[in-house]
Amino acid sequence: MIKTLKDINWNQVYCFFEVARKQSMKEAGKLLHISTPTVSEQIKKLEKTLGVSLFKRLPRKIVLTTDGEALFHCAKEMFDVGGRFLDTISYNSIGGYAVRVAIQDSTSETVAAAFVSQYWDLYAPYGTVNTVREVFPDRLMEKILTNEVDWGVSLEKPKSLKLNFEEIGSFEILFCCSPRIYRKFRDKEDILRTIPLARSSWDTQTNHAVDDYLREYNIFPDEIIESDHSEFCLGLAQRGRCVAIFAKDTLIKSLWVDTVKAFTLDKPIKIKLYAVWAKASERMISIKKLRELLKMDGSPEQMKDPELQIKVSDISPEKLVSPSRGKNRNS
Repeated sequence: MIKTLKDINWNQVYCFFEVARKQSMKEAGKLLHISTPTVSEQIKKLEKTLGVSLFKRLPRKIVLTTDGEALFHCAKEMFDVGGRFLDTISYNSIGGYAVRVAIQDSTSETVAAAFVSQYWDLYAPYGTVNTVREVFPDRLMEKILTNEVDWGVSLEKPKSLKLNFEEIGSFEILFCCSPRIYRKFRDKEDILRTIPLARSSWDTQTNHAVDDYLREYNIFPDEIIESDHSEFCLGLAQRGRCVAIFAKDTLIKSLWVDTVKAFTLDKPIKIKLYAVWAKASERMISIKKLRELLKMDGSPEQMKDPELQIKVSDISPEKLVSPSRGKNRNS
C-alpha cells in the first residue's frame, strides 16, 4: 500500500509517461534505451503499486484508461517542472520543457505572432512553445514574475525592476469609414469630430494611444461606441454609421481594406510591442534563446528550413519517405 512518495518508483512513472506520450511501448523503449518487455514489466509493476489499470491493451495498440489519463496529465506537469528544475541549476542547455509565452491582446497579432514563430525555430531543439492570451498588461507581468509563463509580449514597458524588456516591433493604427462618408467631408479631421468613433472595449493601450493622438489635433469625437466584436464595428463603418479603428496589417490580411476608406491625419499612429522576461530566469535556455533572437538583425536561418521539425525530432529513418520516393510522389 502506498503511504508516502518514497513508496513510488519514479523510474516506473517516467516509463509510463513516455509510453502514454508515444502511445507505444516499443517507441517508448527506443527512447528510454530499454527493451519492450522491460517497458511492459515496468508498467505492470506501477499498476500493481497503484492498484489501478493504466492502459487498455487492444489488438495492435494501447489506450489510456480514465485513471491512466489522470496520471498522464499529472506526470506531464511534473516532468515539465523537472525539466525547468534542471535548466535552473545547470549551466548546460538542457531544455526538455514547453515554453509558455503570454501575448497581450491587441487589434493586431501579426508582429507578436511573427516574433514568437521565429522564437519557436530557435527553441525547437529543446521543446515546443505554447501561447496564452492576456488582456491586461499588469496581469501579464505578474504571470512572468510568478513563473506562470516564461516570458511575454506586451504593449507596455514593465514597471517592476525585476523584469527586463526590449522592443520587438510596432504596428500602425488606421481610421476606417465608408468611401461615401470620406468623400462627403473636405477635412478628415471633421470626419472624426462628427461621425461616431467605434473602438475595442478591451484594447485599452490602443484606445489610449488613439485618444492621445486625437487630442494633439484638438479632436474630441461626438460619440464613442465600444464593442468586443471587430466585425460589428466593420459592418457599421461599411454602412457609414461610424469610423472604426483597425490595425493596418489586420485590414490588409483580411481584405477589409477593399471595403472601407482607411486614413490617418498628418502622421501615423504607431503602437510598440515589447518582449518582457524575468531577470531571475536569464540562465534558463528559454530566455537565452529569447535574448539570442533579440540580438539578430533578421529572421533565424531555421525559418527557411522546412525540414527543421523533422531534424530536431527523434524520428527513425524507416518512418520517412526516401528522397527518390518523395520525388515520384510529388511528380
